[in-house]
Amino acid sequence: MTLQSDGLSTSWVIRNARILLPDGNFMDGEVQIQAGKIVQVASRVSQPASNLDIDAQGLTLLPVVIDP
Repeated sequence: MTLQSDGLSTSWVIRNARILLPDGNFMDGEVQIQAGKIVQVASRVSQPASNLDIDAQGLTLLPVVIDP
């Protein structure tokens, strides 16, 4: 999947993902991204709508992985 946006002004919510946490554990939940940065990881993010909602059902999200 390729996502294109107008830059850092886009707000994204990735929903229904299996998320790898910094401590190595997993949780089912959502990740909110604003201005190109992760601002919230929770079972349900507090912002109900965004410019772009991505359904990640059945997928694993690795927001803590940095590829040098």
